[in-house]
Amino acid sequence: MLIDAFFLDFDMEKALKKEVEEVMSQPSVTGVLCVDSDGLCVAAQGSASKTSSGLVAAVASQAAALRPNAPAPVVVLESDVGTTLVKSHSGTTVAIYKSGTARKDTNSTTPAEVNR
Repeated sequence: MLIDAFFLDFDMEKALKKEVEEVMSQPSVTGVLCVDSDGLCVAAQGSASKTSSGLVAAVASQAAALRPNAPAPVVVLESDVGTTLVKSHSGTTVAIYKSGTARKDTNSTTPAEVNR
């Protein structure tokens, strides 16, 4: 019955909202984006932009294609302003945005050091 499907979706939405709020309560987390298997935004909170849904789904898909027989990888995108973690599981892709600077690799060089 259609009304039963509505309440099932409503319960799932409540459960997802609770999970997103729990992740958002973690230290340094500034945003959470959940995307379905079609790349459509299911939930977005904080600094996460709904317009990034397709891009986040594509990043997860392309990373998984590197090793098709392995479990879905966690993609870590680091920048000077923070880190974004992306992972797919059971048809849903989640991106978690964290503030703070990326960890420093003491063995790497900066572009300024390369030009010296």
